[in-house]
Amino acid sequence: MRDGALPSRVNQQRFMSEVLAAAKTEGFRVTLFEAYDEQWKRQWEGTAGGSWGMIRREDRDASYPPATAVSDHPFWKLQLGCGLLVSLSVFGAALWAPWRRPPLRPASWFATALSATAGGVLFGVAAEKMLHESYFLGDWLVQGLLLGAATAAAPLAAYALMSGHRLPTFVELIGPREGRSSNPVTIALGLTLIVTTLIAAQSVLGLVFDPRSRDFPFAVLTMAAAPFFTLTFFNRPKVGAQRLAETVFAGLFALAALYILFNEGLNNWQSAWTSAAYLLFAGALGRTRPLAVSMMVSTASLVRSLAAAVGKQSANVAAGRRNWDPGAGVELIE
Repeated sequence: MRDGALPSRVNQQRFMSEVLAAAKTEGFRVTLFEAYDEQWKRQWEGTAGGSWGMIRREDRDASYPPATAVSDHPFWKLQLGCGLLVSLSVFGAALWAPWRRPPLRPASWFATALSATAGGVLFGVAAEKMLHESYFLGDWLVQGLLLGAATAAAPLAAYALMSGHRLPTFVELIGPREGRSSNPVTIALGLTLIVTTLIAAQSVLGLVFDPRSRDFPFAVLTMAAAPFFTLTFFNRPKVGAQRLAETVFAGLFALAALYILFNEGLNNWQSAWTSAAYLLFAGALGRTRPLAVSMMVSTASLVRSLAAAVGKQSANVAAGRRNWDPGAGVELIE
């Protein structure tokens, strides 16, 4: 997505429908470029570059058959079911955890519910984006690792939150042997944090230095950032813990998020959402409550701008849900 232009099946169908309707009304010929999808263009033009065609290359069938409903999420029922399983796993981990003493605060359950909601709502979107946006083997490995880490982050963070554990530092996993943790939950949570941090750093640097045709990882990044942030906010880190690497990454994400927001503009709701997720993740890595609060305030302001942009986009999508018939006077060029 760039500026206010969102490439999607519904928007493509809507554009074609409006152009062909105007051609039929005004009586002029239309040349549609191009006839067939060409997946090889994805390495030069991004995810949308291989889907400009009106005919699918693999089965020679029309991308939008006449009198057929068009949806951006044709497998929404499967996505819904998987999202429910993710949400249940988060609550299951919270209930399975050995509850700490004194008794838990209601805010702990609110934080758990927040992580479960983020994971449940966004898992299907994140999985769908991984399937559409992965082209090379490296893309599949990176996207798959990030999705796996984000999916595991929510139940692990819920377990840690309820049992009184803190978000581990990098030193506890890869530092000197005598300072490493032997707790399985801490190790698993730390590994998900390291994987998310490294891949998020790769994506944010790409969006800063080479943003053309890059996709925004708003869904999967939010799935990971929300549980990490809530765990840091409610179970504050140990005083004096070594977290130099985390501070450096937090500064990188915060500065890059502001630049991306400025560079892409507020009309791009995916950019605004992704920037908010980077700020949220920076607050989790910063490991201090004042920084977390400041990041939360910045994120809230971005969310307000995002809500306005999404509302405008939703109105456009709703207007585009119609069937189309090419009719006469249309020429397809391969």
